[in-house]
Parts: sequence; C-alpha cells; structure tokens
Amino acid sequence: MKDVVIGWFREAGYNGKIYEYPYYSDSSVVRKNLENFENNKEEGLKLLFIIDKLNEGLHLDEVHGCILLRTTVSNIIYYQQIGRAIDAGSNEQRVILDLVSNFNSLKSFNLENELEEKVRERQSGKFSDCSEKFELDKFDVVDCVQECVDVFNQIDSQLKDTWWKKYDEYVEVINNQIEISGKTRVYFKGWIGDIKRNFEDGSLPKDKLKALKDIGFDFSKKYMSFEWSDYYNAINQYLSENNNTDINSIFRGVIFKEYKIGDWVHRQRMAYSLHKLDSNQIKLLEKLGLSWNLNDDIFTNNLYKLKEFIKQNNCYPTKKSNCTLFYFVSGIRKSYKNGILSDDKINALNEIGFIWNKLDYDWNRKYNLCKEYKDINGQLPISTTIYKNENIGYWIGTQKKTITDGKISESRIELLKKLGVQVDKYKVA
Repeated sequence: MKDVVIGWFREAGYNGKIYEYPYYSDSSVVRKNLENFENNKEEGLKLLFIIDKLNEGLHLDEVHGCILLRTTVSNIIYYQQIGRAIDAGSNEQRVILDLVSNFNSLKSFNLENELEEKVRERQSGKFSDCSEKFELDKFDVVDCVQECVDVFNQIDSQLKDTWWKKYDEYVEVINNQIEISGKTRVYFKGWIGDIKRNFEDGSLPKDKLKALKDIGFDFSKKYMSFEWSDYYNAINQYLSENNNTDINSIFRGVIFKEYKIGDWVHRQRMAYSLHKLDSNQIKLLEKLGLSWNLNDDIFTNNLYKLKEFIKQNNCYPTKKSNCTLFYFVSGIRKSYKNGILSDDKINALNEIGFIWNKLDYDWNRKYNLCKEYKDINGQLPISTTIYKNENIGYWIGTQKKTITDGKISESRIELLKKLGVQVDKYKVA
C-alpha cells in the first residue's frame, strides 16, 4: 500500500523528496520510525503509515493531513483517526481524505454538526486548557458521494412506492373476488414471495406487516403451492407442443406462455437438493425424466449459451470473448477425449454441430479458405496474403514445413496436392 499511496502523490505532480515511515507493531525498530517521523525537519513529504496503532493517547505536532484507508463503524474510532490531523492551536489548513467513505457509513452521527458544536464551545471558553489561542473561523466538509447517496435514496423511495402500488392492486383483486390464477398469479408471484421471505426472517417493516394483516394475508411458509401444478402443467404442454420428451433440455431463460419454465426447472433441482419437495412432487418430476443432478442443469444452460454465442459470432468462444463458455468447451472436449462424457450429452452436442477436435476444425477451415481464394484468383496465396481476416499465406507456409518435418498425415498431403501445393518439393528424401 505504501507504493500505491506514494504513487498518488507522484501522479498529482509532487516531485520532491518523500519519506515513508511504517508503524504497524510494537517492535523497537518500528517504534523508532515514529520518532524519526516526529524529528524529521528536512524539506519534503513525510508519510506515516499506521495500521491499528495511534488511535488514542497521542498528539503529533504539524501533521497537515490524514488519509483514511480503514473502514470503521465506530464514531469514537473515527474521531480518534481524524484527530491526528486536528490541532486547535494551529492556523494551518488541514486536509482529511476519507477514501473508504466512513463519513457516510456512520449513520448515528453528523460530523459537520458535532464539529460546529465543539467550535462554538471552544469559542465560548470551554477546553481552554487545550491551547492558548483558538482562531478557527470555519471548516469545510466536502462530501464526494452525497450525489450517489441521493440517487440510491430516490431509488429506494421509488421501490417503496412500487410495493404499495402492488399492495393496492392486490387488495382490489381480493375485494372484487377475482380468482388468483393464470396471468394474475404470475403477476403477484414475486411480490408475494418476497413478503413471505421477509416475514420469515423478520425483515418485513411494521407498517407493511400491519397492512397485510388487515386484509388477512396468509403468511404461512407454504409458498403459493397451487403455482407448482400450474408450472408442471405448462412444462407438459411445452414438451408436447415442441415434440420434445426431454425435460432436461429446458434451459434457464425459456419462457412459455408467460411461465418462466426454464428457471422453474432449475428451482426444482435446487429444492430437491435442499429436501424441500414432497414425495408427490418428486414422483411427478421423475415421471417426466428430470435429472436431479445440478451439473446437468449447468450443462444444459451452458449448451444453450454456447449455441447462441456461435449463432451470433460465427465462431467458438475464447478466453477474452467469453471466459465461462471457453472453459465449458475445453472441459467438454477433455471429457470426450477421456471417454467420460455421457451419451446423452454427446448427442445434445452433436445436435448443435459441436466441433470435437478444434485442431482438425481449424485446419479444414483454413484449407477451405485457401481453396476459395485460389478459385477466385487462380493462384495460391503468397506468404503475406490476408483473406477474410485470416493469414492464409502464412498457413500455407506452415503446411510446407510440416511436410518437410514429416509431421503431417497422408490424407492431408493428398488434400494439399489437390490444392496445388508442390508437396514433393518439400519432402525430405
């Protein structure tokens, strides 16, 4: 951290000498740093790096500023920290940089008001033993995050308004004896779920709790169990209409008639692992062939994302373009090579035209580009030829080298001959 802080001053344009004094333990060597810091009268910037030390019982003269890099929720510790840079007997301007926003995380105090109060008390004669002179006219508190805080408070206010709007709509549904089913059920699902979870963990505000009790809201842990059958029936209908018999192929993100059935299937696997499904629900899902293995859930979702990625980019993911899918593809190829990939996953991958051997795929792709280039231009590419953003001229050169080194198969040699490469010229007798 020392180098980082020193770098800040250099970037800010300070080119003078910088002295650094770490103070983080009670060893004699470290304690000497404090003494050196106090006694250094040389020109330059003196930085004392403190870790869990000097919170109280120490006053250092001529400290011009304090940079806070440690979070705290204690008002007392906060005052002790900034107190290192406050000297009531000095006329020099002091600067405190609170880089971890302790100023905004301490909710139980108002720094500006408390400082103003202490200044007034000092001016009226209190604390006179602290120093002979006291000429502090004003101080400035610059809050660089207040704008962000205001935005979040506004969002919070809007969310509260949204909750009460939903509440009024729910009351209207009840008063009009409208059946909570279909679209109505889906509409209130998230809102009701949040209420029951907040009620269970005790975080539901009192005003909302009272309003819900007034309308006879059911707070039981049983979370809209009738929805379960709706989703189950939607799954059956989806599979039937799509001539699909594999529920495990339904990836997260699939929506059918306003039912997020992909997310629902994922939640059933999670609920099963947490023993939150009853025996009848388990039996019905197993009847559809649902795999309880969460790894199958991950596989299905990644397979869908891979299919969409290839469709949009016409290539396979790299570490840079999509790190998660890159490792997914690498893992699939490794499992296939080691013979541990299940038949159903192999079939699912074959259905999207998955390329099992990337080296063969790349070779064939560049070979076809060279063939296409020759058909158009009537000659093979030269070493610097770039065609469709591929250096096919360089690729031809590497093939000639593999022929010389004897590191190429006969089938590929025959293909290169058909392309017009003078294979015999590069063979070593």
